[in-house]
Amino acid sequence: MLTVRHRLRVAAFFVTLVLPLQSAQAVGHDGPDLDAIRAAIERAWSSVQTLHFRSEELCWDSAGQFSLHKTIDYTLGVGDQRIFKEDSLQVSRGSNSHRIQIEDGTTYYGIALKTQDPRSISQVKIEDQESTRGNHPGFPGCAALWLWTPGGRPLHEYLQSGGRLEVVRTPDGSEQIILIAEGKFGQPIRCELDPEHDYLPRRINYADIEWQATAFRCDGGRWFPARGKMIDFRAGKDRLVAEINFVVTELQINQPIAEDIFDLPELPDDVLIKDERGRKP
Repeated sequence: MLTVRHRLRVAAFFVTLVLPLQSAQAVGHDGPDLDAIRAAIERAWSSVQTLHFRSEELCWDSAGQFSLHKTIDYTLGVGDQRIFKEDSLQVSRGSNSHRIQIEDGTTYYGIALKTQDPRSISQVKIEDQESTRGNHPGFPGCAALWLWTPGGRPLHEYLQSGGRLEVVRTPDGSEQIILIAEGKFGQPIRCELDPEHDYLPRRINYADIEWQATAFRCDGGRWFPARGKMIDFRAGKDRLVAEINFVVTELQINQPIAEDIFDLPELPDDVLIKDERGRKP
């Protein structure tokens, strides 16, 4: 049952106005310099050395009922290091879940906790790390991350592997820069880019799901999606999460990060450890 505290948080969150996706026509060869845009996209990514953000997500199920409240804490290190923390409250059951995913550059740790206290760690799964800084296909679901690196990949990675840029003109005469590429499982991914904010996507369409960035925030000379939503248009199945509204509450880009945050926390004596390193071909 929704507590008074969470009713207040829902009421105090924010209302996002969703504009319909306008039809558009391709622009001729006298449009923007696409090579310059490609270079700007890659330059924006390569200039991000470190990233830390914290976001709040309010989720609704396919029946339109408030279903989940998530708090996400994410840090990207200088190399292939990252850590993802998620605390969730499932409103209908009044149950909490907590998880941490750490990648230290060579090893992946999937950590389950009973509470937010590291002393409550119940299970740790250990695998060889397969992802890199620029390709993280198994990354956790997070709306802000999807708008920064769709499908776990920065935009220039799509452009280097067959993706293309197009410039289209909307009915009001303005130009939109679109990235079209092949996403996971071969399905097309379409990103409407924002030239005022490092060409980050302000709208992504992929597999009947849409992500929208309604505001951006700048830190360390780079932009990041600050508010937005995800809408799942797929029909025929009850979903715990069919819509997400998110807001980024903390953001630090290119700030020093302590190396030890990527270390595995001290484990309780009774923790279950599943070490699967070296098992994949």
